[in-house]
Amino acid sequence: MTNGTFASCGYTIYVTQVQRIPAASKTIMMVNGAMSTTASFTWAISALDDFNLVLFDSPCIGRSREYNVGADSPTREIESDILLDLCKHYQPDYLCSMSWGGAATLLALANRPVGVKKAIIGAFSFGVSNDMRSLIHEMTCRLNDGEMQEFSDLVNETLGEFLPDRFKIANKKYLSELTDSEVSYLHEHFQRTLSIDKDEAILAISNIESETLFINGRKDRYTSSDSVDLACDHIKNSDKIEIDCGHFMAMEDKIVARQLKEIIENYFNLGSTESASMPFSQAAIG
Repeated sequence: MTNGTFASCGYTIYVTQVQRIPAASKTIMMVNGAMSTTASFTWAISALDDFNLVLFDSPCIGRSREYNVGADSPTREIESDILLDLCKHYQPDYLCSMSWGGAATLLALANRPVGVKKAIIGAFSFGVSNDMRSLIHEMTCRLNDGEMQEFSDLVNETLGEFLPDRFKIANKKYLSELTDSEVSYLHEHFQRTLSIDKDEAILAISNIESETLFINGRKDRYTSSDSVDLACDHIKNSDKIEIDCGHFMAMEDKIVARQLKEIIENYFNLGSTESASMPFSQAAIG
């Protein structure tokens, strides 16, 4: 594993590369959500051992933050351009995003990055549901009032409701200690999420040529499988599956992590959305 920095769009991006020994022939670039750092992909480093991995923190979050003190929060278009620059430099074969990282990933895919054959978009909603809109409003109120403990509890009780206690404790510590710049980034991110123009988004994703698979958790109240139907209608080589988990997927349960590993390996290596034993649309856990 090697760490370094990469310059893009006026920002410095902290990048972690995981090179397998013996060498893997394919590389996945992982794209984390707005409130997450590369630490959220610890499971992938251990589980996806058939692939090299590239992970990175957005400019205002995690280990990239110290390099971009005083910089403006990137827009979604800039986040997409950063991802395109990273793709050009590190040349991944596949992209795999989680949560709100799906927005920048879809925008990047619409620009048809050279060499990216397939993408998996996990825990993402194409559009904002009433539950998500209400949650964003509540999170914004907590941030506006400086109630960081209450904000972290809210995230754990909603998006993180199925996380094990040890992850909820770590999540609470991380979220309650967000810096002013990270809070500002979240404010802007929330507002951009609420103001997305669906017609413009449809026009953009209609340009995607890479094969794309959406994965949603059956118990996720905020990014449901039904919410990506419209996206699948406009991405010609797309499909969707649902697994029995909440929003944080692999972080919630070891069995879910193994299932997600199998989905990713089968889809990227074989082009299949089926497990070794049955179609995932039939494979409920628990």
